Amino acid sequence: MKHLTDVETLSDKDLAALLTQSLAYDATLQRQERPEPLLAGLLQFNLFYENSTRTSLSFEVAGKRLGA
Repeated sequence: MKHLTDVETLSDKDLAALLTQSLAYDATLQRQERPEPLLAGLLQFNLFYENSTRTSLSFEVAGKRLGA
C-alpha cells in the first residue's frame, strides 16, 4: 500500500498487518531501541482541515522518528 488517506478502504488483512507492524514498533520503543527508519528517503505530507498545533506536531514527530 502506498497511500493511506481513509481507513474505510482497508481490508481486514490490511488492518491486521497495520496493527501487527504497530505492535512491533511499540515493542522496539519499549526496549528503548532506535526504530528502523522506515520512511528514510520518502516525503511525508500532512494535510489538516482544522488548525491543531498538537496534532500537527504529533504527526511531524512521528514522521521524524520513522526517518522522514
